[in-house]
Parts: sequence; C-alpha cells; structure tokens
Amino acid sequence: YFGAAVAASAAFYSKFSDRGLLQMLPLLGNNALPKSARIGVASILTAYLPVVFSRFILTHFYFTYKRWLFENPKKPSLTTKLWGIVRFLLSFAPPIQKSCDSLLPTMPVPVIEETVKKYLESIRQLHSKEELVAIEQKAEDFLHGEARKLQRYTLLYSLFVDNYVTGFWEKYAYLSTRSPLLINSSVCNLDQFRNSPATQAFRAAHIAYIEMLSQLAVDKQHLVPPGGGMVCTRHYDRLYAVTRVPGKNVDWLKNYGIARHIAVFYNGGIYKVNVVDENNTIYSVDQIADIFIELLNRPNTKVDGAEGKIPALTHDARPNWHANRRRFFENIPQNAKALREIERAAFIISLNSFDDWEYDQSDPDKLSRFGRSSLTGEGADRWVDKSINYNISRNGGCSGTEEHSVVDGSE
Repeated sequence: YFGAAVAASAAFYSKFSDRGLLQMLPLLGNNALPKSARIGVASILTAYLPVVFSRFILTHFYFTYKRWLFENPKKPSLTTKLWGIVRFLLSFAPPIQKSCDSLLPTMPVPVIEETVKKYLESIRQLHSKEELVAIEQKAEDFLHGEARKLQRYTLLYSLFVDNYVTGFWEKYAYLSTRSPLLINSSVCNLDQFRNSPATQAFRAAHIAYIEMLSQLAVDKQHLVPPGGGMVCTRHYDRLYAVTRVPGKNVDWLKNYGIARHIAVFYNGGIYKVNVVDENNTIYSVDQIADIFIELLNRPNTKVDGAEGKIPALTHDARPNWHANRRRFFENIPQNAKALREIERAAFIISLNSFDDWEYDQSDPDKLSRFGRSSLTGEGADRWVDKSINYNISRNGGCSGTEEHSVVDGSE
C-alpha cells in the first residue's frame, strides 16, 4: 500500500508540479534540487505523513484510552463515544496478528514512593507489629538511599524498550531459578469437563493436527489478535519448537522456528513422528491417527531401566540437568543428535497409561487425580524444558504441561 501511495503521488506531482507539498514547502518549490528529486521527496512525504498521523492517533488516543472501563456503559462521555466511533471504523479493516504490537503503549514507570507505600499496605496483614516496624524502617532507608538512582536508571531504560519489566522479570524470576521446574514453576491445564468419545490414538492425532495448524497460523500471522489488537501477541512466537536450555547459572530460551515433526513418549520410548509430508502438507487426522494406532499396537515396546526414564533428567535442579546434559548428550554425538530432535520438535505428546482422566460429579477425587497426574505424569514422561507437553490418557482424556517462562513476561 505504501509503495502504491508513493507511485500515485509521484504521478500526481509529475503532472501538477505546482501543487501540494511542492508549493507548500519552499525547499521543494525552488530549483535547488533537480525536479525528479523534488518529486521523489514530495511523494514520499505525501504517502508517509498520513501514516505517521494515523499511528500517532492510534497510539496516543485509541490504544491508551482506558476511561471507558470506569464509565457507565449507558451514559458514556463524549470522549468515549469518539473512541467507540474509531473502534467501529477500525472494525472494517481488522488487524492481523502482530500489526498492533508496536502501537500499544509502553509500560509506565510508577512513582517509587507510591510503589513502596502499596508494598507496605500489601504485607500489613502478614507480619506482626514489631516486624512491620523493622520493614518500614528498611523501606525508609531504601527511599533515602539507592531508590532515587534506581528510579532514574529505570526511567532512562524505559525510553528505549516497550516493556522495561520484561528482561528483568524473565531472567531473574524464571530463567535464573536453579530449582527443579516441574514442581516449582511448570503449569498444567486440564481437559474440558465432559467425556471425550475419542480413543487415545485419535485424541492424540486430533491434538497434533490442530496444534500444527496453529503453528502454521502463528508463522503466517493468521491468528486474530485478542481484544481487537489491544493485547500484545509476542508470546505466540514462543509456543512451538521452543526449548528452555539449562545453563550453569542462568537458562536461555531457544526457538527452532517452524517444525515438521513432534516427539512422542510412549512406554519409556521416545519417538520422532513426522506430521508433514514432503510437499509441506500437514497430514490429515486419520493419517496421524494411523501412526499412533500402529505405535500403540506394537508388541514389546516397553523400555525398562534408566533408558526408559531419560525425560526424568529434565526434572532435576537446573545445575544438575546442565551438567548431565553436557555429560550424557552434548559430548556424545549420537545422543546429541537425538537431543536436537527432541528440542526441535514442535511439541511433545505423551501417551500414558492413566485410564480415569475425566470429570465425574459423583467422584470429585477423580478431578484431583486428573490434575495431579497431568502435571507430574508417571514421573518420567515430561520433558519440562519444552514449551508444550500434551498428555493423552487411555480413555481419551487430555491435558497439557507448559514451561512457564515462555509466556510470562514476554510482553
């Protein structure tokens, strides 16, 4: 669109050289520059200035306006009505997935005194009077000490980034933690509260098919941004083929881009399952289900001993997993290749032996067992470094186990 606007402007100024910006701007109206250069500059300005003006209006009025949240919806103010008109007009050209991310307001830096005041109020019910006196004294010392310097640094840093919290929160709240992830920061989600008529193979195939379509939609920016573009979508980039790599002192996230395969855990074995053909077409649900049916019907697939519990290494404290990763995988070429295939997979599907993943009003304990086993599984079938682990039970129940840092703080 921008190129077409520049071309149209150039054609206009070539025919009417005494109109528009060529007449309004003295520099472009005199003969100090060649005619072609003057037309080129005027054309670019004519096409670009409306874009700048539109972005300014969207950023500083539309996306930052919040008063409508606190007004009576039946008696909105004039400003809210104008905001609603803009929203209605924008609905005729709905945003694509990431088109509004750069227009969203930056994270504001709060006043340090207000932050300390709210902190003290939030802990008032958690401490005794003596403890509160000591904490308040420390807060006062902080305000008269390094608080001012930290506030200035934060304000300066916020001028160059969209969210000054992201880097600190992601690194120090998540990636720097040295504790085991599964029981400290990993999260799980449960199936919908109705029984699924699908078998284990078809449920796994359905999940694999939908998620591969979702990966493709994220890459092509076909997903509808939440809130009409008012919610940042950067975390979508970390959903698939992303692995948290353990480090000695701090971890880091590695994104492998578009993946053509998934990793499947079954009976202690780890399988690479291609779900995209040589023509880059995702297999159908029936085709993927045939793969899972064949795997589930294989005789003597049980992998016993330590070889059947390899994913349990990722459950350990991060320094231990970092050391074991180097010892057992990175320093052995064959194992390093297998590790890359696991980490490059779009996501992981674990076919487990549970057969009671369901919601039963007459037996509430089933839901508790569902949630508990969804997070920890059988103790050795969750690769906790991966962004997404899907877990499918024998009765077709489904849950997910996610690595927390990939979606928290990335906006």
